[in-house]
Amino acid sequence: MKRVALPDFDRLGVARAVGMTALLSISTVVFVGSCTVGNYEIADCNPMASTLVTDACDKFNTDPNDCMPYQCDRTTLRCVKAPRDWDRDGYPDSRCGGTDCDDRNPLITGATNGECSCSIAGKRCETGQGACKRFASYACQNNVAVCPALAADPNDWRPSAYADAPSGYSSEDWNCDGNVERACCYLNSNGTQICQACPVQNTLCTSDVPAVCSSICKTMNGNSAACQATSQSGTPKIVTCSDMLCGSKVAICYCAPGEWWQGFPCNVQKAIEDRLKCR
Repeated sequence: MKRVALPDFDRLGVARAVGMTALLSISTVVFVGSCTVGNYEIADCNPMASTLVTDACDKFNTDPNDCMPYQCDRTTLRCVKAPRDWDRDGYPDSRCGGTDCDDRNPLITGATNGECSCSIAGKRCETGQGACKRFASYACQNNVAVCPALAADPNDWRPSAYADAPSGYSSEDWNCDGNVERACCYLNSNGTQICQACPVQNTLCTSDVPAVCSSICKTMNGNSAACQATSQSGTPKIVTCSDMLCGSKVAICYCAPGEWWQGFPCNVQKAIEDRLKCR
């Protein structure tokens, strides 16, 4: 067998004949070990490439759907075949046996801690209870699924007595703070409806509203400042017969101080009967 000088390869994988003095004839058999791209030394193999497209090793890939493309190895800085990691976040594509359910988004890695999986990303999410509920789609931030929806006050109190909450509402959260509470509402001096939790006064279940308001105002006898604060220019005292039943009787009591020579009694200025509001 004729002795032939084998080709050497430079760092760009280009064959360079060294000492080749004769061409091989058809009958000449040369047994040369297989040489893969993974054995090429590529100086500009950058493990920090942002995508497989910008990876220097991608020049050796011919099938964009190949699950084992050439990629820059972070340790050896050589081109090696490995499960496809298109977004170069360190987690192979789930379609190629990895855990990254969105291999085009480096914020979705498929890490076991704080996983933002494809079963969550883009799916509908919600925040708030009952009528406060708002909807959005899960988004991924730093590989954590977050719901960008914000609870909001719909201001949709039901005015009719003993009305059940509208279909689909499961709670009465009057100020959208996440706590389930039914509400007592009143109009302030500007005509704005203000809703708040109200204490229970059992006597209201068997007494009329003016009588209950009179008893409430009398508790502030001699304290003209406190009594004045509950006048129609201030904030009324409100109680309900039951805070567990939509439509339960509510007493809205406005009080005003009497004359000084009478000892500043706190008298009823206005008594309004209302119902416990529910969503």
